[in-house]
Amino acid sequence: MFKISRLTAITLPFFLVLQMATTQIAFAFQDTQSQEITQHDQLTNAYVAAITHEVMSHWHPDPGLVGACVVEVTQKPGGVVVQAALLPYCRYNDIEKQRMVKAIMDSSPLPYKGFEAAFRAKLDINFVPDSSSSSSTPCHVGPTLKACQKAKIDELFKKLDEAQAQMKAKELAARYVETIGQAVRSQFVRPEFMPQVPCLVKVVQRPGGWVVSAAVDQSCPYDTTSRRAVEGAVLRAQPLPYKGFESVFSPVLEFSFDPKFRGVGK
Repeated sequence: MFKISRLTAITLPFFLVLQMATTQIAFAFQDTQSQEITQHDQLTNAYVAAITHEVMSHWHPDPGLVGACVVEVTQKPGGVVVQAALLPYCRYNDIEKQRMVKAIMDSSPLPYKGFEAAFRAKLDINFVPDSSSSSSTPCHVGPTLKACQKAKIDELFKKLDEAQAQMKAKELAARYVETIGQAVRSQFVRPEFMPQVPCLVKVVQRPGGWVVSAAVDQSCPYDTTSRRAVEGAVLRAQPLPYKGFESVFSPVLEFSFDPKFRGVGK
């Protein structure tokens, strides 16, 4: 299987990384000039590039799509696709998943003639969308091949790092809201006969977690006493969690308050 590392060079138009089972092709970027790309490596590299170009020409993802998805492709000699199966950790929505599988099936037969020596019955295709990238231009064999390939790999990992950073930011923001909810629940005294349903609470705050105002959403079925109990809990919980969450701090935020969770009144 192809394993892409920061020292791995494979032609990657449109950031589509193909990882192939049973063999690993690695182009080492070292300071010395002693290593040369072998003829077989060049053939495999060209095979990967050809499949990449063919599949990407049939895939049209939604603008702004981020992340990566792996599709396992089974093919017969001649490049005829037998099956395209999504691996379980794909986070794309169902429509995008269908587009990926369709792109592969529509590409059948995959490039084969001239690549018989590099053929593999199973391929893992890693979809990383970025059709605007300069990496859509293939590298050509020649004196600048290594530098071109290294630049494409570096750009790929930059995009993957950006996607990972976005994911971490979303996770931190979710944890921030949950931590605020926990702080409020710890100060909540549940009134008798309060409806046991979650309600949206809007909080206006200043940096440092100091509350300016707190209000239960108008659609909530709480009575006046229950509303004041929730809003009072927000005020007693200040300063709300802030340290460690500076990057995701929001002066206006909303969170779901559920009186069924533990509070002082339970």
